[in-house]
Amino acid sequence: MKFYYYAILSITFLWGTVVAHRDASMRSMQSEPPEAGEFSVVILGLDNNAPGKFCNVNGGKGNFAGADNNYAVSGGGSINFAGSTFSTISGGTENVISSFAQKHSTISGGDNNVISSVCTSSVITGGQTNRMDFVPEIRKGCTISGGENINCSTEYGVATGGAFNAAKNVAAVAFGGLGNFVFGQSATSVGGEGNSINGDISIGLGLRTIVDNDSSMVIFLNPGDFIDDFFGPESDTDVDGQFIVNAESFTFQIGKNRDDLRFQITEDNIQNLIDALENAA
Repeated sequence: MKFYYYAILSITFLWGTVVAHRDASMRSMQSEPPEAGEFSVVILGLDNNAPGKFCNVNGGKGNFAGADNNYAVSGGGSINFAGSTFSTISGGTENVISSFAQKHSTISGGDNNVISSVCTSSVITGGQTNRMDFVPEIRKGCTISGGENINCSTEYGVATGGAFNAAKNVAAVAFGGLGNFVFGQSATSVGGEGNSINGDISIGLGLRTIVDNDSSMVIFLNPGDFIDDFFGPESDTDVDGQFIVNAESFTFQIGKNRDDLRFQITEDNIQNLIDALENAA
């Protein structure tokens, strides 16, 4: 008998919930009724609204899902705006996915992150004041994985953290560090500080490297030789496929734990390497 009693109660509750979803959504615990579109849901929280169709705000304060667009979700946090179709903001505060943005973008959390109207299928996983904007054409498939003041304004670009880094060309990558800019297509900055990677399919790492040539790599690892200007090829050198390294010493070894096949080159014996290379030529 008890089974039938609880079954009737469950059916009654579920039916009431379905009707609420169809008409004006579940009500959040706030002084004014939330704005909720057809088949949308606002659950708990304060000053939350889901005016689009099939949208969802799960809690928090001042969150918004949908507008003229549908299927948007704001999971919680405060003052988050998931405006585009199939967009999701999981939490955090003052994060925005523009109402005019293309579909399928996500902000997982953080503070004051923005995916603008030209982006589609892009992700910001957290951090602070990160941006996907400042370009006139549609951009898709960009990822910012945390950090602060990161900009990804290209297709298929990646910026994985750090601060004030930017991926500016197709498939460009900025791996952390500070103040690194990647302008070359499929180019990479591997951390460090103040690097500028301008050549296509090029790599820079260390301190203030500049890579203007394509298919080139510049590494500056000499802490005792701080430079006021960028470190890179000579200004009159315009050759692609360069590999340039600055370090205090270079160690060469053949095999593992083979001291007899290991030697080190420093500024004191660099002439030995030069002589060996000249003799081999």
